[in-house]
Amino acid sequence: MALLYPDILEHNNPANPLMDENQLWGSLQIVDDIAARDLLPIAKRKVGMVVVYYSSSLPILKKYIGPDVTDPEWTDNTNWVDLSYPYFNYDITQTLSANTTTAFLVGDKNIYASFILYYQMVRDSVIAIGTIEIMQNISSIESPTFFTFREFGGTLGLVTITTALNGNNVEVSVQIDGSSASDVTMVYNLIRKPFVQFIQRWSLVDSSSFSNFNNIVFPGATTVVIGASGSVEYSLDNGDSYSNAVLPSAAGYTIFQLNFIDANNGFICGQDIGANSSRIWGTVDGGQNWTLITTLAAQRLWGLWMFDALNGLCYRRFGGQSVISQTTDGGLSFSDVYVADSSVSVGNFQFVDALNGFLNQFLTNHLYVTTDGGANWTDKITPISYNGYFALDANNIWIVGASSAVRYSNDGGDTWFTWDIAPSVGLINSVFAFSVTHVIVGYNADSVSETTDGGTTWVNTHIGIGASGTIVSFRNQFMGVAHGSSNIYKYS
Repeated sequence: MALLYPDILEHNNPANPLMDENQLWGSLQIVDDIAARDLLPIAKRKVGMVVVYYSSSLPILKKYIGPDVTDPEWTDNTNWVDLSYPYFNYDITQTLSANTTTAFLVGDKNIYASFILYYQMVRDSVIAIGTIEIMQNISSIESPTFFTFREFGGTLGLVTITTALNGNNVEVSVQIDGSSASDVTMVYNLIRKPFVQFIQRWSLVDSSSFSNFNNIVFPGATTVVIGASGSVEYSLDNGDSYSNAVLPSAAGYTIFQLNFIDANNGFICGQDIGANSSRIWGTVDGGQNWTLITTLAAQRLWGLWMFDALNGLCYRRFGGQSVISQTTDGGLSFSDVYVADSSVSVGNFQFVDALNGFLNQFLTNHLYVTTDGGANWTDKITPISYNGYFALDANNIWIVGASSAVRYSNDGGDTWFTWDIAPSVGLINSVFAFSVTHVIVGYNADSVSETTDGGTTWVNTHIGIGASGTIVSFRNQFMGVAHGSSNIYKYS
């Protein structure tokens, strides 16, 4: 699975600082000239793309800043800005003798990337200009080795590019092999390609018993908490291993929603369907230990969202109605603020900020929206009956359902666009969005699909046996978690 270069690149090598935002590009394409750039197919175009072509023997870089990748915006030269040499990661001018080598560090060994070396080599009035693409070996982190050879006739000899591990960095060496000892002038412009190509894998890390509801949260920098059937699983090592949390009086209860207000303090709600009873628990240590806060008899508590230690909302079935209620005492008591549709349906909250939030009704056409922190709600009728949803912000929302159905709204649920995946893989249980174009969905059939172009194309990845009912969530583009009916998988 390929992931775009992130907004913030996290790594632990202070000797190799991060690039600033002006150096974060969407993708890079080498073209012959501007005319070839304009003829690039839509599938290869991206907002933020950098194209490279030669003019007067020098590489020219231009970055696309237009609103979208369709014509005539794409072919409008005012939507392209020049990237001059200060934008290069490295600009090395050096005089080398034949049969000598120069070397320089190009990046953290844990950051897999490709590089393009632009060079101009002059010897005895003969000029050679070219490009060499260097791809780090992502099959072996500890010993990345790769090499490229370019020959420029008997006059200029041979250029050899090799890489090796130097501490925590990858080192690139450039060697010139010539037929004489005369000096050769080489100008290097080594450009880091503007995306990181990962071989990301889903790996089985634990087994438990789960419901098909999105109960994956990342409260701390390395903690993961997952709600299960009658239990809570937590990880302190960023999802590599899990332990059972201490959760008293939970036998027979299905956990429907987890909600953390900071890295340590969180809440969960669960329901014993057979006994028609619901409970709320709280934690103060990041999900390792939970205490029972309250038991709500003769009602079904499906959704819970706390804004702080005292104030929050719940979604429950009570008195023959499905209602949204508020608490001001940390979940000890609730008062109703909105009567939802009469459907007896599970629902979860998601707030994108202090004011804007959403509540779904599982397998219905109802999506409830608030813009005032939950005091008032509006029922937005959706075009499909859906299983899961995700809100990137107050405007951008996705809902997913049967037959690989994906619907997207960019105005808070007033209008919807079709993003169906073809061919259909089946029922979709969950959805997660990194941006308005980069979205991942989890199927009921053991797999996930990803789009990085706003739903135009999708790539399907099989996770593993036992992942039916796949629920996916991500800490960032480098780490994610999925669980099915019985297993936990980590994406890394």
